[in-house]
Amino acid sequence: MDENSAAQVALFSGIDRLLTYRIPANLAGKVSVGSMVRVPLRNSSAAGVVVKIEGAKAGEGGFKLKHISELVQPQRVLTPDLVKLALWMKDYYCCGLQCVLESMIPAVVRSGKDPMRAKELVLERSLSADEEQKLKKRAPAQFALYQALKENGEPMLRAALLKMAGAGDSAASALILKGVFKEREKIITRPAYDDPLSAAEKIPEDFLPLNDEQSAAFKDISNAVAENKFRAHLLYGVTGSGKTEVYMRAMRDVVKNGGGCIFLVPEISLTPQTVGRLRSRLGNLGT
Repeated sequence: MDENSAAQVALFSGIDRLLTYRIPANLAGKVSVGSMVRVPLRNSSAAGVVVKIEGAKAGEGGFKLKHISELVQPQRVLTPDLVKLALWMKDYYCCGLQCVLESMIPAVVRSGKDPMRAKELVLERSLSADEEQKLKKRAPAQFALYQALKENGEPMLRAALLKMAGAGDSAASALILKGVFKEREKIITRPAYDDPLSAAEKIPEDFLPLNDEQSAAFKDISNAVAENKFRAHLLYGVTGSGKTEVYMRAMRDVVKNGGGCIFLVPEISLTPQTVGRLRSRLGNLGT
């Protein structure tokens, strides 16, 4: 990237046009299409998404471009393909680009919040049977913590372990000092969509057998995907006839092969149910 390169940025500030900013030397090679950046705006600053990178001629015309202030996060919030989709949606649906981007990027990401961090406890040393008996007698709370973490079989968040064992924080600190527990920091991924109702909507991870009509529909969709060509499909059936089962099976194959899918929900009240179902079937693929 040329040191005089600039970026066209779509802002989350109500300005419905792209603004151009110079990419400073310290961000050269780090800012790309889909990056979220913070830029100066009037007497303040604003966050936005880079939608285009321009060459050295950017800004020619007798005016000086302001520089991008910072890269909000190292990972792009949108892929270049999604940026193209956002620009197409803006023109096709005659709406503002900010409206489109807000529908694509979760609010917690747009706000630029850092990853959530929590304290995690690891079982550093197993106690002998004699040590367990002594600990149980002299420090019941510490023993309860030790037993709970040992039975869990893997590290646990400190707060969760304390709640599970019904023990105080001082008991955990004592076990850390003894070298029985080790504390470390864990970065917790923020979910793109979080709703308690979605967690309640579970379906079996294993796919159900398809009937003849479902199998025919799935085969036709799979053939179209394999050809890598656009082809529209319409599944007609009453509620409960298994259309979603075909969709999810096709989506799983696409995602497993490195592709992506967009699932449109007909009404917002169905969102928790849909998210729960998709996580049940596609969650182990990292989606």
